[in-house]
Amino acid sequence: MSLLLDTHGFILFVDEPDRLPGRTRAALENSVTELFLGVASPSEMWIKVALRKLQLAAAPRDMVRYRTEQP
Repeated sequence: MSLLLDTHGFILFVDEPDRLPGRTRAALENSVTELFLGVASPSEMWIKVALRKLQLAAAPRDMVRYRTEQP
């Protein structure tokens, strides 16, 4: 299965996975699921952080790197 995450879904998946519905979280955590992130999402996160409209546990670059390095 392939899933395209929007910015909000990605942030929830990385920062607050318990807020995702059970089936959604299971699909995202399934090792056979291919996850894709919109190309504009990291920029969108940086802009919102810079405007102080979003607080993240890590820099957007680190969040994306962490998720792409997972098996």
